[in-house]
Amino acid sequence: MLKNGWLKLVICVLTLVVVFLATLLYLPSQFSSVQFFFDREAYKPLTELLDGAKKEILVQMYSFTHDDLIRKLEMAKARGVDVRVIADDREGNEGLFNVKFAVKWEVSDKTFHRKLAVIDRQWIWLGSTNWTYSGFEKNSEVDILISSPDEAQKIINQFEKDWRQCKERK
Repeated sequence: MLKNGWLKLVICVLTLVVVFLATLLYLPSQFSSVQFFFDREAYKPLTELLDGAKKEILVQMYSFTHDDLIRKLEMAKARGVDVRVIADDREGNEGLFNVKFAVKWEVSDKTFHRKLAVIDRQWIWLGSTNWTYSGFEKNSEVDILISSPDEAQKIINQFEKDWRQCKERK
């Protein structure tokens, strides 16, 4: 009888530990968090986010000429991440013509001035920085990293709508 009581106690304690750890690991991703990055502070956390992507990277970018970031997206695609970019159909974005991920071009009469990314339906990268060398090295910029699945979904919904309306390069 004593042996059976100890076994129940051990199972109960292990169950509590597992529930506690699962809660600890699960809950932080469900709560919103925000971080700001100014000027040159933004590049490293952005690249770490892209390198850590597991499933999906969606980007909307007015000016996208940063070769290292293009390579990061190609590497993500090579490891199985769904990578899609919408860029303004403007001079300067030619580096996106022959990439190894999907690109569509905004061709409406409006200036497509968005500068954002959604990573793994969790992380939102949003700010004033174009993904150019000047944007990360020379300009005074501000970017924000938001962790919020609910808010990410709102941006994903708009991305999908934009994606359907944009054009592929022939």
